[in-house]
Amino acid sequence: MKTLKDSVSDYLLELRRRSGGKGLSRVEGFFDNLLAAELSRADDPRQRNGVASRLWVPGLRAQPWHDPAELPWLADVKAAHAGLLKEGSALLKKGLLAPSEEGRGDLDYKGWIAFDLMTLDLDVSPDRFACEVRSFPENRARAPFAAGLLGRMPFIGDCFYSVLLPGGVVKSHFSQFNAKLICHLGLSVPEDGCAIRVADEIRPWVNREFLLFDDTYLHDTWNRSAQPRLLFHTGVWHPDLTPLEIEALSGWLSHPPVG
Repeated sequence: MKTLKDSVSDYLLELRRRSGGKGLSRVEGFFDNLLAAELSRADDPRQRNGVASRLWVPGLRAQPWHDPAELPWLADVKAAHAGLLKEGSALLKKGLLAPSEEGRGDLDYKGWIAFDLMTLDLDVSPDRFACEVRSFPENRARAPFAAGLLGRMPFIGDCFYSVLLPGGVVKSHFSQFNAKLICHLGLSVPEDGCAIRVADEIRPWVNREFLLFDDTYLHDTWNRSAQPRLLFHTGVWHPDLTPLEIEALSGWLSHPPVG
């Protein structure tokens, strides 16, 4: 079986052949971090408490919040608000939401439930890389409207209906892959007492509006209202990434496990 270093070397060789070697410097930096004996510094000391992960693309804008207008295709997701609200509310009413299966064991929460449509589980160490994308066919069959969106939109990572029940909290945490941002579309949000903090800024969710943030920054959420908060949670590629970089990273995420 190939070592991780050998697999990276072969993959980069193929990328350089197809691209002529141009436009790959940040991707090459990603693989340098993946293979590094020691973790490098984050681009912003507030990301991951200043320590990058092995899933780190250098040179991307490091900021807690991003403007959804940088991703024009999100307008089609916003236009689907009514259908997502109807479907998500029906799933909640039927009692079909449960703790998410996104594969993370570091989350400390109360009153957070979800209806998973896709998850991205990563297993990374200095000598190993594995990625599993789970698609939840039974859930997609029960949520055909959202499943149709997933088939048409360039989402990446964890996609699900997300509910924070009255009194619910998700305590501070961060992720490891800075090339992915989190996008929330407010579906049914209480007017008061319901918000998210990313780094040191608190923002409320708003119905029919997006919140787009980098979850490598510490973030936590709460619902101090008497009503559940319902939103559509998706992962999207960082807007700084070029089509070539997205193709290269996507290809690696679909690579067979190595190490």
